[in-house]
Amino acid sequence: MSLNQNNRRLAFAAVIALLVLTAIFLLLEKTPLVIAAYCFGQVGVAELAVTLLLLSGANKGNYITRAAFPLVAWNYFGAELGLSAVAVLLEYFGVWVMPVGWFCLLHILLLAFFAWKMLAMDAGQETIEEVGREVKARTLDWKMLRADAEALLGETPEAFKKPVSEVRDAVRYADPMSDPALGEQDAAIAAGLHGLAKQVKTGDADAVRKLCDELLRRIKDRNTRAKMLK
Repeated sequence: MSLNQNNRRLAFAAVIALLVLTAIFLLLEKTPLVIAAYCFGQVGVAELAVTLLLLSGANKGNYITRAAFPLVAWNYFGAELGLSAVAVLLEYFGVWVMPVGWFCLLHILLLAFFAWKMLAMDAGQETIEEVGREVKARTLDWKMLRADAEALLGETPEAFKKPVSEVRDAVRYADPMSDPALGEQDAAIAAGLHGLAKQVKTGDADAVRKLCDELLRRIKDRNTRAKMLK
């Protein structure tokens, strides 16, 4: 089932719920309790509609977190509908009439609980998105180093392929996650790659081998430090 199909079905369900509420309201005697129940029912449907609008505007980065909001709205709608149904039925059959003030207070407390839950979810969503942006930024530099290593290997003469390919593999399989504490190591590795590119062009085999060994050592040391920082 596609995302658009799912959204349409939820929207249709919200409209049907509103129509059913309105039909029941028209059939019942318009007591203060019935009117209050109908008003809170509309609040539930409106909350569901708002969460569906938020979901329709979601992108690939935040769809999973926003998809939880309609589910919470449905839970609220079901809870407030259950409370209203019990109170209205008790009044309809003459068993007991709940004071309207207490009825509204219970609904307000129920609404406040679910509203708090949604605010907490919204704050959590912002935190998740911020962490995602930080992770993307912190891995970008190392991805650029991978691209530089691949390009360097492609330009390397056959005589130097083996040591340079070892460096390329070390960069490729290293942990891409950066950290401020690794800034010095990352800068040294980046400078070493640029220096290696120059040495490859000069054709000095000893210098290439020495610089490759130095880069391998630095990358290994960086991997060890990265593990300690996790």
